[in-house]
Amino acid sequence: MDIKVKNLFVKISPTKIRPLAKEFKGENVVRAIDRLSFVTKKGAPILMNLLKSGKAAAKEKYLDEENLTIKEIACNDGPRLKRSLPGSRGRVYKVQKRMSNLYLTISGAEEKEKPTKETTVKGKTK
Repeated sequence: MDIKVKNLFVKISPTKIRPLAKEFKGENVVRAIDRLSFVTKKGAPILMNLLKSGKAAAKEKYLDEENLTIKEIACNDGPRLKRSLPGSRGRVYKVQKRMSNLYLTISGAEEKEKPTKETTVKGKTK
């Protein structure tokens, strides 16, 4: 079963996140979160939050956390904020602040048993 998670309009350039994202493709989710905690790049906490979100979504679908692997991870261009800076002799320099859209697909092999809803009356199960 595949789980898809996205994080849109992240205020970081895609060129800063793409090299990190390529490193973790095909890896176990729990191991990737542990490895990201030691990475000092600016995009590491953003990717870690995305992986934690995917892990929580998998837990909600009763998938085993130990068997989750990163099937696909993509970082695309988002919209750009267009700003300008004053330059010498009355010129204007354009500045484009880039954003990223992150997409994550997690595949899980096994499903846990779903908990059954049993009603209890004074300690007894029906």
